[in-house]
Order: sequence, then C-alpha cells, then structure tokens
Amino acid sequence: TELKCAKCDVEPMISHSQIIVEGDTSPEEKTAVYRKLSFQCRNPKCENYNRTIGEERIKIFSQEE
Repeated sequence: TELKCAKCDVEPMISHSQIIVEGDTSPEEKTAVYRKLSFQCRNPKCENYNRTIGEERIKIFSQEE
C-alpha cells in the first residue's frame, strides 16, 4: 500500500525515524526490534504541508519461537 496525502494526493517524505525494542526486559521474553517511520506531506501548497500524515512500523528483528 502506497501512502499519499489525503488532501493533495502527493507521496509524503519521511520526517522521523525511531527504533523501538519490545520484550527485552527479561531473558524469558522474545525480543523484537522495529523501525517506526513518520511521514509528512511535502507539498508546500497543501493544508497538510509539514504535518504528520501517517506512521509505519517495520519489523527489523525478531527472535524465533
């Protein structure tokens, strides 16, 4: 699925990237690591310009069961 601004239909730019780690508080938990991307509209004529219009989490590591 391709993310686009709902107001101007332009593909957004990545405005922020963050690494999220889940399940690393004890040895019994399975660890998963994600990259969370935030997207902003890049059309200067749009009402949503420089506003966050979406986010996506991408799994980059997961311990096998």
